[in-house]
Amino acid sequence: SYAKDNLFKNNKYFGLTNVNQNSIIFQKNGKLEDYAVEDPRIAYNKNDQTYYMFYSAVQNEEKIISRLALATSKHPWIASEWQRHG
Repeated sequence: SYAKDNLFKNNKYFGLTNVNQNSIIFQKNGKLEDYAVEDPRIAYNKNDQTYYMFYSAVQNEEKIISRLALATSKHPWIASEWQRHG
């Protein structure tokens, strides 16, 4: 899970803070992420004003499977704004 204060907000970086349930803006969701979401890398594209986050989607079936995944958002500090693209 990623806390909103660890991301860019209004194009300024906010550092690490204590994480609590109210500060989480991205967490595991669905079968392909049933074990974890990890290792986010975020880039901002000025042309389309979108944040792109590549992360590891980790699934736990008969063995642990980690896949590269992408999510995008215009407002990354709002949990409901993240759109997963696989």
